[in-house]
Amino acid sequence: MKKLISYLFLYVVLFCSCTEYETNDPKLVVIKATEIKLDASLITLHVGDPVVKLNTEILPKETKDILVSWASTDNKIAEVVDGSIQALRLGKCLIVASINDKVKSTFEVQVVPTPVLATNISTEHDSYEVGLNKEFDIKTTICPNQATNKEFKVEIENEEILSFKEGNTFISKAEGNTKVIFTSLSDENVSTTCCVRVFLSPNIATDIKVEFEKYTVPVGAYVRISTGIFPKNSVYTKYDVEISDFGILDVVDDDIFIARNPGVATVTFTSKMDDSVNISCTVTVPDPVGLIDEKDGKKYKTVVIGEQEWMAENYAYLNEEDYSNDEKAAWSWKESTCYVYEGGDLSFSSAKRSRHYKKYGAFYNYAAAVAYAPKGWHLPTKEDWVELQKYLGVSDEEINRTDKTGRGGAFNRLKE
Repeated sequence: MKKLISYLFLYVVLFCSCTEYETNDPKLVVIKATEIKLDASLITLHVGDPVVKLNTEILPKETKDILVSWASTDNKIAEVVDGSIQALRLGKCLIVASINDKVKSTFEVQVVPTPVLATNISTEHDSYEVGLNKEFDIKTTICPNQATNKEFKVEIENEEILSFKEGNTFISKAEGNTKVIFTSLSDENVSTTCCVRVFLSPNIATDIKVEFEKYTVPVGAYVRISTGIFPKNSVYTKYDVEISDFGILDVVDDDIFIARNPGVATVTFTSKMDDSVNISCTVTVPDPVGLIDEKDGKKYKTVVIGEQEWMAENYAYLNEEDYSNDEKAAWSWKESTCYVYEGGDLSFSSAKRSRHYKKYGAFYNYAAAVAYAPKGWHLPTKEDWVELQKYLGVSDEEINRTDKTGRGGAFNRLKE
């Protein structure tokens, strides 16, 4: 009986001791991670860029879960190792940071082409002259053409003289000289400077005139389109030239053009100072035409001027019955006579082989010229000449003049 009481007492003592231990020490609590914060939501990279290291913040701060796993949704575009990203190929993918596959955070990576930097910037002209209170453009060119950023900033040396509106447009405000500096936004070392003179003068171009409103030019031929800036003492007489169709007409020099293909092209001349001052003319390039003389099968070039078709080379038909080796006989008005000039008397066969005949054709008196005309053709009448002169821009007053002056413009047109 005493033994039993002793054991029971010991059990109670032990039990009581154990219970007292658990209630006096706090229980150990494990704090789990609930959020992963990244220092970016979108990163733009270029292939070949240095490795980018991402910083993370795990919340709550008391958590012991600090082991973060990283993964890319497309390892061909971008790889990630321990938060370090390497761009490999153009495209987009997601980078995923996770803890125990439960707490996750993602952000986007886009790999774009490497930007092409501007290497040069230039203006259309080194200097500009403009009247007071005028808007004008200073056209700029950024090189290379494939530069990623073609934007630039504008600085004006004296803003009391000139102000910047937008794009390439400026407004002149006061007389004087100033400079305009254009600097590439992609590289501040790439810049250019042009000079602007603002003047107050009545001698500003107010009109442009062309010699003729219409021109007709055969394929392959050149034409000079003479222009005039008025008043003649204008301080700035430069103009821009615009051609409606370069397949028909092309510019060779300032006022010289060449006909390329049949058609009608419009040529517009516009003052560089004021685009409201302009003039246009048309250039008609007719379809190539020609003439075959049924009498001997010889081919001749022709040209269409307005509504008329004219021979464009000398006539060269020879009739043996009418041929004369006597130059004086060729002046006869009564009978048809043809003659070849070679500095001496020639037989008919020798005349046809002569250098002069092959190059220049033959001479005819009036009777032969009328009789030899190819089928459907005739010597020009007075009415034909009047129609031609009117098409060339000759006034009625000049046409009716009895002297030979006043038609130089038309003659020059015909020579062209």
